[in-house]
Amino acid sequence: MVAKKATKTKPRSKSKPSLADQIADAALDMAAREGWASVSLPKMAEAVGEPLGVVLAVYPTKGRIASSLLNRIDQYVLSQVQAIDESETPRDRLFEILMIRFDVLQHHRLGYSALIRGLSRRPPTLLMRAPALVHSMALMLIASGIDANSPLGVARAHALAVAYGTVVRTWLVDDSADMAKTMSALDKVLSRLEKIQSLILDKKPSSNHTADRDED
Repeated sequence: MVAKKATKTKPRSKSKPSLADQIADAALDMAAREGWASVSLPKMAEAVGEPLGVVLAVYPTKGRIASSLLNRIDQYVLSQVQAIDESETPRDRLFEILMIRFDVLQHHRLGYSALIRGLSRRPPTLLMRAPALVHSMALMLIASGIDANSPLGVARAHALAVAYGTVVRTWLVDDSADMAKTMSALDKVLSRLEKIQSLILDKKPSSNHTADRDED
């Protein structure tokens, strides 16, 4: 289902990153050095060597930069999903996919931890981000072969968003080199969800059943 590390990948293009990516990269770097509170649009304009107006046309607010950085995680994880491996249980597939998310966070640990801590200090911002997090978790469920489109599926996405948030808090203080504490926390929350009837399916819904739901 997920691309293995030993699998050869296509060489990345050496073309210059888009301005949006340059700004986001600069923001992540500054957050790693000085904290998310230090990130500002004027500073980003200076960092990328562009007029403030040009930067504002790409990211009108600092929050848009945060959204872009968080969306990158979804994009990377989904790029690793090749197919549903029916030999694995849905829970195992979901565990693997969510650990890829933490691998991305770990690769840019200082920047993303500063971003997450910065957002967590602003409850209104967290509330605004909640729908995006639920959407992300729905994507993770679907990539794992678990329904997230039906009313029950939507409930799964919301439950997983809450569970994921608790594991992120563990990751923030996880000082182990292999993220052992994070993996243990993720394993525990998925076990709890699995005990709740139908939150984690035993098997992928049939395509016919899904189609019937869509028609309704």
